[in-house]
Amino acid sequence: MSLSNVTIDSGFLIGVERRKYAALALLTAAIKRSLRLTVPVAVLAEWWRGTPQHKQILRAFTVEPMWRRAPNRLEPGQLGPM
Repeated sequence: MSLSNVTIDSGFLIGVERRKYAALALLTAAIKRSLRLTVPVAVLAEWWRGTPQHKQILRAFTVEPMWRRAPNRLEPGQLGPM
């Protein structure tokens, strides 16, 4: 089994922003292994403040649009009981 893609969450972005050792070590390891780092657009919206630091951090990641995750149409009952 080979890993080629890593999807990150807002906690990871915050860790990188705050220069936490664990987050930076994981980021460095992923880059060394040429892994594609993706950020779901909803995660980006939660974390984004538009600062120069955020713009610089974001360069390491690929933003994943929501339309790739969501089905085109929900069928009745697909979400389960309400």
